[in-house]
Amino acid sequence: MVSTPNTGSTPDANADFVYLLDANGTPVANLLTNVTLPSIRAHENGTVSADIFGMFGSLDLTRIDNVTGDGFLDVSLTNDLGGPPSTATPEPATLTLLAGGTLILAAWKRLRQ
Repeated sequence: MVSTPNTGSTPDANADFVYLLDANGTPVANLLTNVTLPSIRAHENGTVSADIFGMFGSLDLTRIDNVTGDGFLDVSLTNDLGGPPSTATPEPATLTLLAGGTLILAAWKRLRQ
């Protein structure tokens, strides 16, 4: 459990959170969808319970749901609510398409001259 400093203006912003890690120390993700499981947030001096679901016949977790008590689920694994900072990188196909378009434009300009 991570105890966060209570500097926010709302109970949600001051909530402490718990998330699950695998044996490698990385956040647990659903093996079927590769989506990281959310964190469970508990309001100050509150208690929370949640159901953890797994794949039948294995110990692989698939989702966390049915939060009860004084808390909620959040996609973030950081102190910030709403998810971790975006680290989006271009896909290889996007880069290939961009490079191909640039080559076509260069060839078309050369043919026009």
